Amino acid sequence: MSVNRFIFLMLMMLYLWVRPVPQQQWALVTMVSGLVLTIGLFAHILWRPGVNPVRRAIAFCADLSTISLMIYFTGDAGPIFYFLLLWTVLGNGFRFGIAWLAGSGVAALVLFLGVVFVTPFWRANPHLAVGMAVGLVIIPGYAAILVRRLNDARRIAEHANAAKTMFLATVSHQLRTPLNAIRGAQDALVGSPLTPDQREMIGIARAGADILLSNIEELIDFAQIESGHLRANPVTFELLPLLGEVINIGRTLAHEKPLRFALHVDARCPLRLHGERRYLREILQNLLSNAVKFTQQGGVLIAVRPLEITDANCRIECEVIDTGIGIAAEKLEDIFDSFTQANERILDEFGGTGLGLAICRRLATALSGSIGVTSLLGEGSRFRVDARFELPPTQSKPEMRDEPQRCRVLDRSDNGSFAARLKRTASDQARTMEFVAEARADAPALAILSSPDALRARPSDQGSNIYYGSLPIIANGEPPLRDLRWHCASRLELDFTPQDWASALAIAQFPLHGSAGQGAVVIPFRAQRRGIRILVADDNKLNQRVVGKMLETAGFDTVFANNGDDALEVMDSSTIAAVLMDVNMPVLNGLDATKHYRFAALDLPHLPIIGMSADATERMQQRCLEAGMDACVTKPIDAQRLLATIEQLIANPSADPALTTREPASVATLTRIGGREASLDEERLRELEALGGTGFLREMLSTLMAEVDTLTSDLQRAQGQNDLFLFRDVAHSIRSCAVNLGAEPLARQAARLERLPAEIFARQGAADLHALVEQAARLRHDIGRRLAH
Repeated sequence: MSVNRFIFLMLMMLYLWVRPVPQQQWALVTMVSGLVLTIGLFAHILWRPGVNPVRRAIAFCADLSTISLMIYFTGDAGPIFYFLLLWTVLGNGFRFGIAWLAGSGVAALVLFLGVVFVTPFWRANPHLAVGMAVGLVIIPGYAAILVRRLNDARRIAEHANAAKTMFLATVSHQLRTPLNAIRGAQDALVGSPLTPDQREMIGIARAGADILLSNIEELIDFAQIESGHLRANPVTFELLPLLGEVINIGRTLAHEKPLRFALHVDARCPLRLHGERRYLREILQNLLSNAVKFTQQGGVLIAVRPLEITDANCRIECEVIDTGIGIAAEKLEDIFDSFTQANERILDEFGGTGLGLAICRRLATALSGSIGVTSLLGEGSRFRVDARFELPPTQSKPEMRDEPQRCRVLDRSDNGSFAARLKRTASDQARTMEFVAEARADAPALAILSSPDALRARPSDQGSNIYYGSLPIIANGEPPLRDLRWHCASRLELDFTPQDWASALAIAQFPLHGSAGQGAVVIPFRAQRRGIRILVADDNKLNQRVVGKMLETAGFDTVFANNGDDALEVMDSSTIAAVLMDVNMPVLNGLDATKHYRFAALDLPHLPIIGMSADATERMQQRCLEAGMDACVTKPIDAQRLLATIEQLIANPSADPALTTREPASVATLTRIGGREASLDEERLRELEALGGTGFLREMLSTLMAEVDTLTSDLQRAQGQNDLFLFRDVAHSIRSCAVNLGAEPLARQAARLERLPAEIFARQGAADLHALVEQAARLRHDIGRRLAH
């Protein structure tokens, strides 16, 4: 605004220079005074940036006074400055609201009428004066109506957006609720003795649940993108593990399809990148899922190569190629539109939301890249996406699996100098290279190829062991040999560097685990975890016991804290490998405790902190990350996911805090007893019994019953004292302990009380409390009956 004021003052001075007026001297004094005040206001903005009502009022008065004085001093030349008067009034209204518009309008009208009464020119032209005065009333008045309508429209849009967000959250919750039970039951069954057929069926069921969950998350992700809520969260990450995750998901989706999955990464491609890992993973996962869905036989290839590399960043191209049904040429552009399929039969035959590619296009744009496709009907499709990433300051040496000192090499090239150079490079890296005539399953070798024909040099090589995963291959073929990528892990240029050679070895040796129909992975006890101490900070003793049992069963040592303040003392005085921090605790909550620790431990090694919350929303996960936590898991805690998260963070404690563990909502389906919903989730009880035995389960149920009795009394006391804050805190405690033991109906009722608005609390808090007490009585009855047996 100061810049605009300065420009207008300069124009006014120019006008006076071009057309002198009777009181030229006083007009110039007014201009200079206004210029000095403008400079002073600008200096104050630089000194004290931000909203300052006093400064705003001074500027507003100065503008109107300067313009009114100019109208007075310039006589018959004054009408031209009337438009600046209107500009100032309307500008204040549009920028600061109706109150400022009204104040500016009244002040401008008063000053203008004052000028009219004391100036001969305006007295001699009453019609002009009255018309302009009326304009100062009508124009700002009409502008006020427009501003009010604009504000109303914005308010309606915000309410509609909030309603849409609530609808998506509700739908997500309701759809993810049964998925939690399905996936939990599958995880529990995987750990029990099963026949191969049963294990296969569980794997298929798990894949179906994953597909449904993926569709739900597509809808939610698309809604977030549409509303402009894409959150930037750049991290430093390794490329190969990301590609491995995507391919393993594809294998799971493939079920019984006889598909071959291949991965080809150019040796020049940086294997360590900095940027939006989540975006790249989601793009590749969407593209691979589509490839698997529309491919019945043949295979799917992911190929990665660098397009541009500088000292600070790089641009890479990822291709997902399949041998599926293909896409008609006229549909190649339409498929990137929302809710669009390649043809009308796709939805009936293959399912899906029609949002995956639309999301990919938005995410590719967010990565400063683009996405495209080429395809032929009946021959498959090739999707390509390019993205720009920064390069970390140092590219770490690629990790190689059991780096062998002796490299077995199967030379199928026609370039002896290339093979000789490989041998010299290996020797420089303290390896010896053994050239062999053939590769066997028990003695795989790296193959050097120069053309696809080399693959057919020996009929015996046409078996499955020629493919990537069984026989790692490095090729020195040129880019046009595209079909070679189906059989080659990587490609070396003829003028390769030692870094290229190391990258090619790492790529060729990178393991791609998993197979179709694979179920959940059971994390066993590991002796090497002994001595690794995990701090569990939770104000609920029941939750401490459950989480502590999970950690102890896995082999970790545990130490407990009852609130954030106690947790800080333990973190300062003990050697802790990781922290499990409940978000809502008395004295000092988990978020604030994490902020305090991160601030005080700036010069200490990074300590992984994992948040725990019954709130499964993205907002809660974002709050955890913003507070400095490395991950957020939702209750009821999934043991496998929790242990995997801990191990990942302990193995890489300096990683950027970007791991957000998204789990299904913490509610499971329940059986019915005597025509009513059961108060305990049997699946969750079986998980607890498997975790610690029958004695542990009985102890947990007895503790739950005692905790609920105590907390219910506290809740009744808070309601009687009309203490809403205490009421909500106690309700949260009830929900926290109930959800971990599978007392879902009680957890739902407690969650309702925890979110109770003040006006509803005053009006019907007693009735809602009565409903919770009744549910607690049913829970007590069911626990008592179970413990009696």
